[in-house]
Amino acid sequence: MDVLASLNESHLRAILVALCDDAHTRNKIVDMASKLTTAPSSCGGADQAICIQCNEAFSILTPQQGHCRFHPGEMSPDYEDETWADTDENIHGPIDTEENKAEWPDAFNWDCCEQRGSAAGCEVGPHRAQ
Repeated sequence: MDVLASLNESHLRAILVALCDDAHTRNKIVDMASKLTTAPSSCGGADQAICIQCNEAFSILTPQQGHCRFHPGEMSPDYEDETWADTDENIHGPIDTEENKAEWPDAFNWDCCEQRGSAAGCEVGPHRAQ
């Protein structure tokens, strides 16, 4: 992360544009940008960050207790879910990918609470920046 912090704005912008060639990454970037531009700010946006636990925008000046709902665990595929009934990983590729988690969250379970992937966070705390 130190190398990113040392880059100037034009280099960071060039990296973001290049990363947007991948549709999944582009969707994540656009989603984060939308969250940041619509979140309230007291410093013209300089106080904003994306929480590493819940992926929501927040002010680093006020990371209030109880405003972050998150899962402390990992999501793993529910291989018994009907989503994967006709999926052969040798033909279709791996099931346990970030893209599949985003597209079919309910075909995955959280290991921290055994809830479906789309379930609200099972823990509450303050937002955390990178």
